[in-house]
Amino acid sequence: MATKKVSGSNGTLKFSTLGVAQSDTGTLTAGWWVIVTVGVATGFPVNSGATGAADVAAGYMIYSDGTVTLAAGDSARLVTGALSCDINEWSLEFAKDEVESTTFCDTSKTYIVSDIADITGSINGINMIGVTDQPGGITSEFISIVNTPNDGATADFYASATTILFAELYTNKESTNGENIDFYFLPISLSSYSASAAIQGSPAQAFSSSFRVASSDDVKPALYTRAGA
Repeated sequence: MATKKVSGSNGTLKFSTLGVAQSDTGTLTAGWWVIVTVGVATGFPVNSGATGAADVAAGYMIYSDGTVTLAAGDSARLVTGALSCDINEWSLEFAKDEVESTTFCDTSKTYIVSDIADITGSINGINMIGVTDQPGGITSEFISIVNTPNDGATADFYASATTILFAELYTNKESTNGENIDFYFLPISLSSYSASAAIQGSPAQAFSSSFRVASSDDVKPALYTRAGA
């Protein structure tokens, strides 16, 4: 396996949509697909037999090179990602709850650590007119947007709405020497948003938003690695 030390420019972020479920015996086009159901004699790729490996279950993705053919009972949804050109930074934090379990027989403190991770993160970017101010973006998760043309003939109102977003957080967006393409795929809910503008120094107008992994029946959080060519 080829290796590469990655820098910030190797990463990126996409927000994704899920297509209509394709089922039964159809062939999946090239791309990433979220599994919806798995048939008894599945056509999805199965594990390689590597130690500790299991078959992929519903809510996780598989990659199709255009030749994966579904079997009876299989269904999946195509994942389509779009670059967010107003975002320049993302971060993730993983934490597990600790419960102290020290007893009289211990010689130092002991702890029980939860099996479930709390996943949170943040997204930072630059206010981009025509992108950040449009419906369906981060801003619209927190405040309603009204779009009007120059002549004022119409006015389109878009109410703010809290939704579950599907985020692809890349640590290595492309393979340059046969190394893996790596990214996290997560269902997230945005919990805060801040924006600013300042005269002094005329810095770029920045925004930031915090998020945490959301509960989703469609997508389970995971880190995906795909071998490069």
